[in-house]
Amino acid sequence: MKNSLLLMDFNNILYRAMELTNLSLTWKGMSTNGIFGFINQFCNCVNAIKPKYVIVCNDRKPYDRTKLFPEYKADRAIVKDEKRIKEVQFNIEKTRELLDLLNIEYWSEKGLEADDLISLTVKKYHNDFRRIVIYSGDSDLNQLLKHHNVCLRRKVKGKYILYSIVNFKEEYENISIKQYIKYLAIVGTHNSIPGISGLGPVKALKIVKDEELLNACYQEHGDKLRLYERLIKLPFRTNTVRTPELKEASCNRFKFIRFLSGLGIRPTAPMETTMRILEGGWSVHIKSIHYDNIELKNGEQIREIVRRGIIWLMQLSQ
Repeated sequence: MKNSLLLMDFNNILYRAMELTNLSLTWKGMSTNGIFGFINQFCNCVNAIKPKYVIVCNDRKPYDRTKLFPEYKADRAIVKDEKRIKEVQFNIEKTRELLDLLNIEYWSEKGLEADDLISLTVKKYHNDFRRIVIYSGDSDLNQLLKHHNVCLRRKVKGKYILYSIVNFKEEYENISIKQYIKYLAIVGTHNSIPGISGLGPVKALKIVKDEELLNACYQEHGDKLRLYERLIKLPFRTNTVRTPELKEASCNRFKFIRFLSGLGIRPTAPMETTMRILEGGWSVHIKSIHYDNIELKNGEQIREIVRRGIIWLMQLSQ
């Protein structure tokens, strides 16, 4: 049995990084917050979890769910600023380049979302790993905690934890995963699923834990709730979907240096002065990094981001 598999939600991580207010990175007039934030989060995950295998999943429109519910995700803001659109596309392209460079599987499937693909991957591989860690802020993924070896990397009170079925039971008063799907249908979700008006989290928990109350709720709102459950349950569909085969991450350190240079980052000394081979693998010592034409509010933070990235990426090349 393999040790750990890391599954990541591409959009969830990249877009959060692009919205960071404490960073302001540019290269040749283009924002690079997204790619730097992705590197940071990626390296933090890998350093904590030490997986051999990583799969990055992403959404691909048009979503199949809109065929059942046209309002699905309809409240998402549409970006009209051309400069912002170019910046987003630039960060997406550069992050995709990084994943290709690392031999990391990037998976998207027309009509499905990252949550669906993560769910399909867990279904296929949950018996092959001691632990599967999911990195995403989406609470819909709590459904996958029904597998004993699945956990979610979450920030709780400023610290990252591996959120397990034990944490879930504590937070949601010992309800089952099936009850949780009904709970989400009642309270609504961030994907424009409105839930039932007047029924918030406290009332919804009480309802799903009481069979009589639940039956009464479904008698009154059954059509809506069954539709919402269908939209919430993961995965949305399984037919015509082929889950990727696993492949080990790897890195060509010279290509990675060129990648950094393409973003205005270049090591000040040859790699032989920052890296030496030790028994058991590569040991990397970053002495200094120079940033060309990059405007930033917190230079030390970015140096730490890149230092972590280089350390882990070079270790992959063993």
